[in-house]
Amino acid sequence: MPVRRLKVCEALTIHHVHELAPELIAAACSGDTLKIDLSGVERIDSAGLQLLALLQREAGECQTRLEFENPSPAVTDLVGFYRLHSVLEGTAGQLRA
Repeated sequence: MPVRRLKVCEALTIHHVHELAPELIAAACSGDTLKIDLSGVERIDSAGLQLLALLQREAGECQTRLEFENPSPAVTDLVGFYRLHSVLEGTAGQLRA
């Protein structure tokens, strides 16, 4: 199965999610293995976190293996604040350091 790698850089906020969502959702529905590198995310808000959760759901429905890799401190802080580790580390998606 092919592996597709994407990197999210700088901001994953309400101001940027609408630009990023179409490409990321399409990739999550590809059926390939998808690895999303979050090391470049400097800012993230609840809209960005919702997008990550949506990607996990879409990947599960499309039988795409999804991994969130190298989460930046901004990502791990917000995931921890909302206590959503279990949501993002489900069977379809993983949040790995």
